[in-house]
Amino acid sequence: MSKYCCNIDHKRVVALGGGARTLVISAFFIPLFFLSSSEAYSEDGIKSNDRIYNRGGDIGDVTGIFNSNTSAEGGAAIYNTGKIGNITADFINNEAQARGGAIANGSAGVIGNITGDFIGNISSADGGAISNEGAISAIINSNFINNTVKNVDEYEFLQDDVYGGAIYTKKDLNIIADNGVSIFSGNKVDDDGVIVQNAIYADRGGIFSKEPVITLEAKNYGQIIFDDQIDGNAKGYQLHLKGDKTSEISFNNSIKNAHITLEETNVNVRDGVYISDNKSLDVKSGVLNIANMNSTAINYEKFTVNGSININSVDVDLANNSMGHFSADEYGESNGNIDVKGVNLISDSHGSATKVLFADSSYADTVTYSGASHAYSTIYKYNVGYNPDDGFFTFVRSSGSMNPSDNFNPSVLTTPVSAQSGAYSTQMQTFNYAFQHADNFMSLPIFERIALKESGRYAMTGSAGIYSPLLTRIENAGYWVKPYVSFENIPLRNGPKVNTIAYGSLIGFDSSIKPVKYGFDRVLTGYIGYNGASQNYSGVDTYQNGGLLGGTVTLYRGNFFNAITLSAGASLGESHTMYGKDNFTMLLAGIGNKLGYNFEFKDGKYIIQPSMLMSYTFVNTFDYTNSAGVHIDSDPLHAIQLTPGVKFIMNTKNGWQPYVGINMVWNILNKNKVTANDVRLPEMSIKPYVQYGLGVQKRIKDKFLAFGQAMVSNGGRNGVSLSFGLRWFIGK
Repeated sequence: MSKYCCNIDHKRVVALGGGARTLVISAFFIPLFFLSSSEAYSEDGIKSNDRIYNRGGDIGDVTGIFNSNTSAEGGAAIYNTGKIGNITADFINNEAQARGGAIANGSAGVIGNITGDFIGNISSADGGAISNEGAISAIINSNFINNTVKNVDEYEFLQDDVYGGAIYTKKDLNIIADNGVSIFSGNKVDDDGVIVQNAIYADRGGIFSKEPVITLEAKNYGQIIFDDQIDGNAKGYQLHLKGDKTSEISFNNSIKNAHITLEETNVNVRDGVYISDNKSLDVKSGVLNIANMNSTAINYEKFTVNGSININSVDVDLANNSMGHFSADEYGESNGNIDVKGVNLISDSHGSATKVLFADSSYADTVTYSGASHAYSTIYKYNVGYNPDDGFFTFVRSSGSMNPSDNFNPSVLTTPVSAQSGAYSTQMQTFNYAFQHADNFMSLPIFERIALKESGRYAMTGSAGIYSPLLTRIENAGYWVKPYVSFENIPLRNGPKVNTIAYGSLIGFDSSIKPVKYGFDRVLTGYIGYNGASQNYSGVDTYQNGGLLGGTVTLYRGNFFNAITLSAGASLGESHTMYGKDNFTMLLAGIGNKLGYNFEFKDGKYIIQPSMLMSYTFVNTFDYTNSAGVHIDSDPLHAIQLTPGVKFIMNTKNGWQPYVGINMVWNILNKNKVTANDVRLPEMSIKPYVQYGLGVQKRIKDKFLAFGQAMVSNGGRNGVSLSFGLRWFIGK
């Protein structure tokens, strides 16, 4: 085993009775009635779990492990009022009923460098791991984890309050990370059940004593990390942060009551509030990186910047004209740089433009803004600028765009965008594909349709010799399935440009053709469908999935047809914004009517079929609160669509039936009122557009019909819609 001590020069060594052995080193004689039956000192040195009690003695270096020692005095592992060389040891689960759970260094004590891990040590007075009233050269590459100072009722006679979860010091203290890491995490002060995460407490010895200096030095790629706070006497203490450019000192908790000085190294602070409750800040050199500053001012007695301060984000309260910034009773001469890399708007302005003070005139010209030219509140979008002449940030709500949606945060536009490019577009797809029987049946020449109805047999022309095996069983009942998908971008009127994918499938059943009054024939169709859609715009991703149920009545008379369909469904939506995930529910319903007429040429080999589709759509998005806490209130969307079109059909001898179609689509009355926290959002709509494309259908054997179609859209919708399907007939 490694020796714990050496160079015990001309001192008397005795062993005290009790649990673990104690090596007492004293310049004075110790009565022998304290001796235990065992010797504490041997050729191998001090054994594991032994305690060093150095009262005025002089010890060389100490190495080893101090584990689970207990003491009714301070320093369960080491008590020192003399001199000790370097200590290289780990201190684990030691507990003292006075100061210093592991080490107590008295006012006359002198210790060299300390290197090791301090884990789980406990004291009932100050300093969960170390209490220092003397001199310690440095604590190097050491970790302090889960140490505790706890005010225990039975020991309250010692002192009322306790300080220093890991370290309590009245004298200067140097903590160094030299090509290594020093971590302070999980250390705490338990003062009668009040828990404070605390690493170091710097106290002042007396009324005339000087303020202690705590130096944190990171060099040669070293890192010092504080997850617990550093605190000190309200009269103040010095906190020097120094090192080199290769190293970092990071604070994930607060510093309090300090005069902070930074030189050369890189210092990272997770939140500006962590350095707000201090006496002064002097960035002489190096870099101070602040992840976020809240919207209140950080006020010091004195503030000076000759190095660099980088602020990743500053909270801005536009409603109260305030933002996070540095202020001071006195400003030193500053020639450094403060760079604001972004702003976080936590409220909205009362007007379209707002100026907010960030920098005092004494250092305003050292501030730069390198963030985005715009920023978002939970509702609006603002243009952002900084004026180094007066130290004010300016936030202007108007974007200068002709599109009113550019003035809003995209996260609040989910409802109108989804209603238009999601639910409404899905309903339009249903209307396009719900008239399946008419699309198939009216592609036949009239003589075939008549022959099919009257005889149910194959029809053949006499003069042209055109044999059509296309739909020899169309008069019979049949099932059909029609999947579809579309890939489009939709530049919404008063809204963003939306990239959308719509997909789904309709499954239907057609009755057989039955004659009704006034020379009409009728077919009844029922269908169900699955529909889904996704939209992407301005960094927002939205998805809907739902289903629908509908029915169609189709009437035929000669070359004329009229079909009316009614459908209803629901959809669940999920939107991913800069704030998180939003969930919403949509209810949709509609009615559509399509009528048309066939003009035939060459005995039906060529057919021109003009048609008119008229539809009404109802979409209701139920109110919800989004992940930013904004209440979205939506009135139902009522939309009417008019779609005149024409189809050019060709019947071939081999049963193929190609066609070309073109439609013009107008959307009218398709706006809905949506508010975000009672702020009216732009009323969006789909602009008119043209559809054109081609398709083909063909009978397969005697009972199946396959069909496919591709349509291209230009204008208010741009992209391609693809559909295909299969119909199979029942009966003989």
